[in-house]
Amino acid sequence: MLERKELPVKVEPSPPLSLKVPKLQKDLTDILASVKAMHEASKKLTECLQEVYEPEWPGRDDTNKIAEMSTLP
Repeated sequence: MLERKELPVKVEPSPPLSLKVPKLQKDLTDILASVKAMHEASKKLTECLQEVYEPEWPGRDDTNKIAEMSTLP
């Protein structure tokens, strides 16, 4: 039977939580800013599509429905 050798494992101590919180807060703030920017871009694209296409365009109703569903409170 083969012997099982355990290799020494180096475990790096993790930084204290107090150092992780500011980074997490910054990351969440950046993510929130990105989501807001994407929402604004989506809203502007929808407005642009509504202006560009004529009322008789077959996809206009779908565009209006998407615009209504994608508004954030």
